[in-house]
Amino acid sequence: MVGALSPDNAVALQPSRALAAAAAAAAEPPPHDHSRPAWARIGAAAALPLRPHVGDIAVPLELEHIQRWERAAAAIAEDHRFEREAAAQLAQPGSLPTADVAAQLVQDIMQRTAASGGVPSQQLLQKLVERCAESGYWEVLHGLAEQRNLAAFERCPSLVASMAESGQYRLLACALCQAVDMSPADVAAALEVLLAERTRFPRELCAWQRHYSEAAESAVAAAESSIGMEGLHEAALASAQAVVAAVEGFTPQEVCLHAMVAGGHDNAVVLAALRKLRAPQVLRLTAYLSKWATHQPGAVSHQPSTLPLGVALPTLGDALRWAAAVLDAHFVTLAGQPKQALTALLALQEQVADDVKVSQKVAALGGVLDHISRQAPLPTFSSAAAQVYSVELLDLRVRSAG
Repeated sequence: MVGALSPDNAVALQPSRALAAAAAAAAEPPPHDHSRPAWARIGAAAALPLRPHVGDIAVPLELEHIQRWERAAAAIAEDHRFEREAAAQLAQPGSLPTADVAAQLVQDIMQRTAASGGVPSQQLLQKLVERCAESGYWEVLHGLAEQRNLAAFERCPSLVASMAESGQYRLLACALCQAVDMSPADVAAALEVLLAERTRFPRELCAWQRHYSEAAESAVAAAESSIGMEGLHEAALASAQAVVAAVEGFTPQEVCLHAMVAGGHDNAVVLAALRKLRAPQVLRLTAYLSKWATHQPGAVSHQPSTLPLGVALPTLGDALRWAAAVLDAHFVTLAGQPKQALTALLALQEQVADDVKVSQKVAALGGVLDHISRQAPLPTFSSAAAQVYSVELLDLRVRSAG
């Protein structure tokens, strides 16, 4: 061992050290090369003139195609960089000092989304919505709502409560109409504000009612302009009647409830939210549902196809679904208030009595009605049904021997 470490053997060890270094270098992974691959470099068309065949046509590898791919990759990388930087900025409190800064950020996000042809990052929009709500930049959120980007509203806790407490009834109605995946806490917070005896924002509430009135006037004007157009006039007239029915006879708070009942929220969410209401709120909600179900029934069953942003009309099925949820959640409460609740419940019963009778008569035709509603083809006539068959009866009764 000592002889092996002597100076005379140092020269003999040098080749083995070189071999060890070469082996270690070979074991390390090569550094990542960010340059173009060999087949994509300029001039590669001479070395690889043809790409794989597409059918019977050979596609040449052109520089234009390579540059197009590189531009697309660079645009995607730039979008990711922008989203990371914007998300990091929004993660810091006070990152949006003014509403103009927030509006400019929204504009940048939408322009990049339109240029790429994709959808905006929901995580980025969620952080933006949270910061705008904290700072009270409601006009910026109105801009998002007008562009139908309300999916991020569902992921922001206590956002609906903030809108309701700030008197943002128009924005609240937009959220209730479009953001259907809401939590029971958000639905309950909105119901508590809309079912309150008094409101702290009567001017904003009346402004939202005027928005419904303007929608009704527009629907009536559209119906009048469609006179003489077969098929179109009937639909426009039914839409006008439905929108007018949503305004006449309803208080401003009840008009705001239209969006809540027509929102299409999950039954379990509605039931959980209703259980958080107090007795006075339950009675007001029951009275509203009864009024809506009995107010111009011909218009109630028709849901217009096109409505302004934030304007929603419950159908008769929506009103009955909520009434059933109220009975499930507060049966004891309603039983303890027979005088106030009985009138509304009897009106609902009378409204659906005729429909129940008709439904019982056609219940046996469920398969036929489903076939017709799906517009499925009718069965073809079979000639076998017209043929004559012989039937033989076998008597297996045991006769007595006598």
